Amino acid sequence: MAVTGVDAHHEQTFVCARRLGSIPAVTVSDEPGLSACTEALEQLDTLKTRSPVYKLTSDGQHYITDADRPAEIGRLQQIIDANCNSNPKARSQEESDAQRLHAVRSPDCNAERDKLSLMSKPGSHDSPDGVAEQRKRVTERCSVIETPMNVWLVQVWIRPH
Repeated sequence: MAVTGVDAHHEQTFVCARRLGSIPAVTVSDEPGLSACTEALEQLDTLKTRSPVYKLTSDGQHYITDADRPAEIGRLQQIIDANCNSNPKARSQEESDAQRLHAVRSPDCNAERDKLSLMSKPGSHDSPDGVAEQRKRVTERCSVIETPMNVWLVQVWIRPH
């Protein structure tokens, strides 16, 4: 995982946390090409989950408090009102793009990318067909994206057995 602007100690922390499933398997950098509308719609979906949400920072993860969620949701709603299309067909496309982005940033896609990474390592006992099937699944559902440090992400809690 490429981490920009972070010293080696923090990079090791990111890698360790990534292996535990608490940081997405994507590059941390600015994400070009997304409209303000699409980004705001996706972030609104993220904040409306019941799960904890966080932003990546150079110091690790910053979680939003329950008390701060309504204000952040209001801020995103203002961005949506100002930037999203009023034409129903165009708005539908923006919402579809936001749903796709939300899925790609989801913990499920992070797990699928992690699985592919492990299956692709030298010494893996996975069959070439299994690796190809997993690669196809990731390509179709969970394309690799870059996650900027200023977006909310859904936290997954892994419970020990």
